[in-house]
Amino acid sequence: MKSELSAVKFELSTAKSQLTCELGTVKSELFAVKSELTTAKSQLTCELSSVKLELSFVKFELSALSFELSLLSGRAKSGGKDEAVEKDDLAILPYEDSVAGGDLKDGLCKFFVWEDPPMCRRSKVVIPGLLNRLNNKDNEIYELRGSMAELKNNKEKEMAEMRRTIAELEYAVSALQGLNGRNLLLSFALGVSWMFFLSTWLGVTPCGVPNLALGCSSTNGVGALMFTLEVAGISALEC
Repeated sequence: MKSELSAVKFELSTAKSQLTCELGTVKSELFAVKSELTTAKSQLTCELSSVKLELSFVKFELSALSFELSLLSGRAKSGGKDEAVEKDDLAILPYEDSVAGGDLKDGLCKFFVWEDPPMCRRSKVVIPGLLNRLNNKDNEIYELRGSMAELKNNKEKEMAEMRRTIAELEYAVSALQGLNGRNLLLSFALGVSWMFFLSTWLGVTPCGVPNLALGCSSTNGVGALMFTLEVAGISALEC
C-alpha cells in the first residue's frame, strides 16, 4: 500500500507540474495575442490618421481651386466678353454653347477662357483628378474599417477560446488540489495504522484508556485504518 501511495503521489505531482506548465503557456500566448491586437490597432489608427490628413489636404486643394474658379468667373462677368479673342485661345479647350446642356466646368470655362485659357485647361484636369483621389481615399478608409472589424472579431474569438482553456485548466487544478487533500488523508490513515500496528507488535497498547473506540485486540492496526478511512470519507472497497 505504501508503494501505491508513493506512485499516486508521483502521478499527482507530475500532473500538477504539467498543468502548471500548460497554464503558463496559455497565459503567455494570451499575452502575445493581446500585444498583437494592440500593435494592429495602433497601426490601423496611424493609417487612418494619415488617410484623414491626406483627405484634408485634398479638400483644401479643392476648396482653393473652387475659390480660384469663382474669382476668375467673377472677373470674367465684371469685365465683359472680349471681342478680340483669338481663335487659337478658344481652340485650346472646346466647350458647348449651352451651359445647361453641357458640363459645369465647360460652363465655367465659357466665362474666363478668354482671360486665362491655361487655367481653364488645368481645371479640366485637376478637378477630376482630385475627385478621383478623394474617392480612392474613401475606398481605402472603408477597406481599413472592414479589416479592423474583421481583425477585432478574430481576436475576440481567440480571446474567448483562451478564456475557456484557462477555465478548464483552473478546474483541473482545483480537482488536482482535491486529490492532494485526499492524498494527505491517505497518508494520515497509513501513519495511524502503522502506529497501532507497531504498538501492538511491541506489546504497548493504549488499553489503559477506558472506553477506547479501537479496542485492545491484535487487530487494532486494521481497525484504526478502517476507522480513519471512514473518517476521511473513503470506503474499504475504494482501497
